[in-house]
Amino acid sequence: LSYDLLHGHYYFSGLAGLKVRKKLEIPLIMTFHTLALMKNLVGRTTDEKEEEYRINAELELVQKADCLIATSDSDRAYLKYLYNTPEEKISVATPGVDTKLFSEIPQLEAKKEIGARAEHKIILAVGRIEPLKGFDSLLFALKILLVRNPQLKNQLCLWIVGGDTSEPPALWSKELKHLETLRRQLGITTSVKFVGREPQKRLPYYYSAAGVVVMPSHYESFGLVALEAMACGRPVIASNVTGVSSLIGTKRGKLITSVNNPLLLADQIEDLITNRGKFTQVKEKLKKEAEKHTWTKTARKMDRVYKNFC
Repeated sequence: LSYDLLHGHYYFSGLAGLKVRKKLEIPLIMTFHTLALMKNLVGRTTDEKEEEYRINAELELVQKADCLIATSDSDRAYLKYLYNTPEEKISVATPGVDTKLFSEIPQLEAKKEIGARAEHKIILAVGRIEPLKGFDSLLFALKILLVRNPQLKNQLCLWIVGGDTSEPPALWSKELKHLETLRRQLGITTSVKFVGREPQKRLPYYYSAAGVVVMPSHYESFGLVALEAMACGRPVIASNVTGVSSLIGTKRGKLITSVNNPLLLADQIEDLITNRGKFTQVKEKLKKEAEKHTWTKTARKMDRVYKNFC
């Protein structure tokens, strides 16, 4: 058995790849997925900051790898300007979406499957429960919306899919406890549901049940949640620092919001939740846009990169 090249994902496998490359004398390609310098730039607390060890490892890999694959145009720019990477050394291959799995389910059927009521207007967020995701901004935005629209008190709700909620709240992660405390302080306990982790095969039900999917992240190298939601015909609001924000403009049903701006976020959510005509108008466009970013097309891009080294 022989190998033609190595492809490392994240810095720790990249460091192992450097040792293997030296022994096998074959090219090393790297995909970082997230970048430590960017995480440190946007991190608000020491818990969010990456250690110097990771930064040094990434800098070493940028210098020694034969090729870097960025997952978005924005990450390509960060590699170029923050890590001093020669532009010709960077290729872009965005992640893809499985459009057979992620496809629209009738909304009432989806709501029934996940235990939501028919009248629920669901704002959905999906992802790891960590400060970088900006879910706290989403709770503030929901509070604003409920004050503005008291008639929607029993309809408008935020569901967050992700994190381990199987244990009692006392054993939850630090960020999940923070969000739980914030939910109580804002007086929106009955309007916010922490769903916990869900298997991938159930995610299409959550997307299809939602009125809007929101990604208020402080940094995302790409943001696969947006593509999955779009494949299910759901409009997406994403912060302007997500890699996916460079792919789709507002005309295709995706809105760009500022980081940590609950008021703007509330305005954008309100427009989509209350404007059914706008939702219907963009649904098919969203699906077609998602079809441009399938895993098959991603594989073809990767194949072209690999052939440059084999």
